[in-house]
Amino acid sequence: MAEVIAAIVGVVLGTVVTWWISRYRPHYILCEEAFRVRLAVGKSLGAKSLSWTSTEKGLLALDVDIGVPYTEVRVKDTPVETLVVQRLKLRNVGQKLIAEPEVHVQLGQTATILGCDVYSDFELSHSEAEGDSVVSLEPLTPQQSVPCPTIIDRNQVTVTLKPLYPYKANRQVVILDIICAGDTGTPVVQGQGVFQEDQSVWTVKFEPWELSRARIQRRVRIFNNVSTVGLFFAIIAFLVWRPPIGILTISTASAVRWASHPLAIAMISALLVYFCYAMYMGMRGWSLSLPLPFLKRKMVVYFARARKKTK
Repeated sequence: MAEVIAAIVGVVLGTVVTWWISRYRPHYILCEEAFRVRLAVGKSLGAKSLSWTSTEKGLLALDVDIGVPYTEVRVKDTPVETLVVQRLKLRNVGQKLIAEPEVHVQLGQTATILGCDVYSDFELSHSEAEGDSVVSLEPLTPQQSVPCPTIIDRNQVTVTLKPLYPYKANRQVVILDIICAGDTGTPVVQGQGVFQEDQSVWTVKFEPWELSRARIQRRVRIFNNVSTVGLFFAIIAFLVWRPPIGILTISTASAVRWASHPLAIAMISALLVYFCYAMYMGMRGWSLSLPLPFLKRKMVVYFARARKKTK
């Protein structure tokens, strides 16, 4: 019976692995909203307001309303009551080089594009920032010039990029700064093309930061729940199927004699003090950093206050 179960599990795992390796992977240019800054001057004299939206990566949005008499903002000699700078970050998350992709961006109906700036750059991970080298298919100079965007309408702009390498190869990104007046709303980013060698398709996918983070959190939560519940039931089923009789034998007299030793009492006391101290510091906002030997990593444990969901 065990051989039949093992054979079935092997076939299923082999099928899943084969599908995972040979499955079709869509090619995306992922467009993310890096940040947005809005400055309003003179809308209501004497009124001042400041609001922002922050993330773990930094500032996402900043809104400033200032009522100052005899003050105005000009862009290219054009007076602007509300000035907005919208930064978009594009990266090739596929596996192939995309040659000269064309990306089209449309802002809200009330937005008026005053100018654009676009350049190519590459991001450094934490380890690379400490001195590790970046593996690149082609030498890439930071803030490399990219063809100037073409404003095709009051609230629409199109830019043709230089060859965009896969992000995993050299962490290449393209930064697009859009300077406009009015409310940008949620940008609509489009673009698609065909690879000549195999006629596969690439496309542009816009993903707001909140949506991306919510999707990742949902996947992590599902994985943790399924893994925990599955492992728990697997252990219970195995213990029922194969009880560990004779493997673990506990002698009460031996346990009492071992626990009454002065060294054992000292170790248990130290462990309790350490656990209580870690809990106390965790509740005060401190984290516990545990180094992992041979992995060049560390595990950080911290407490986060649970917040009630608001509709």
